[in-house]
Amino acid sequence: MSLTSYHFTSNQQVDQPLTTIVQSPFRCRFAYARAGETALYKENNQDFLAFRIDENALSFIMCDGVSLSYRGDFAAHFLGTHLLNWISATGYAERNEASFHEYLHSLHECASEQMSRLTVPSDLPLLLRDVLEDKKRMGSETMFICGRVDVFNGIHPYHRIWLAWHGDVRLRLWQHGQESVEFLRGSNSTRQRWSAARGLIGGRACTWQQQVEGRIPSRVLVYTDGFSDLDNRQDPPKDEQLRRKLDHTNGEWLGDDASFLDIIW
Repeated sequence: MSLTSYHFTSNQQVDQPLTTIVQSPFRCRFAYARAGETALYKENNQDFLAFRIDENALSFIMCDGVSLSYRGDFAAHFLGTHLLNWISATGYAERNEASFHEYLHSLHECASEQMSRLTVPSDLPLLLRDVLEDKKRMGSETMFICGRVDVFNGIHPYHRIWLAWHGDVRLRLWQHGQESVEFLRGSNSTRQRWSAARGLIGGRACTWQQQVEGRIPSRVLVYTDGFSDLDNRQDPPKDEQLRRKLDHTNGEWLGDDASFLDIIW
């Protein structure tokens, strides 16, 4: 890893406390934690979070595995790993709606093959095993939000944003200190997800891109259900507010797995 790069990939068995990194031109805050019950039983976090900064480009992925599907943690990890690699490797012209959906479709066969190797524990009660086998046939599922930001400095500075999402992983965007909400209206649904067995469910994924001229202060904030109490906040949360939630100082454990990524440039 060079002095102009930074990579983070979540470990689904390990929590990540709130961390801040500055890698010009980006400043990022991120955290990753299991729900109280998930940690108690030493189960995998159903979320997956990863991002990478390579010079003036930042690529990220956040997946929220569907707990009612079979091994939502598998779908989150599989899709997240592959999408981050694709986003990081593709140029702006190739990163369009058609190519994105073509790539998603191409993952189906490999995901199904890997999922077929997952075994249902033989020591479970027969009824529970039957339920899990039925779920396995339906596939491992996840929701996701991913994107890339490219910042160009010089005489005529500008930046490009590319985002894609499917499901209800939270996505918020600020420009010039004002939150932009129009591009998100009606596009988030809990019925939308990606399945290792069936591909996209609930229609096509949403994609959005923008080129902004000049040095415009901007911010992208993404998070999963574990941080849903941020939904009604008008401004991004402060560090101490996030730490109180993650450290259980209010006496309450997280009710859901939680992922958080705040990107400023």
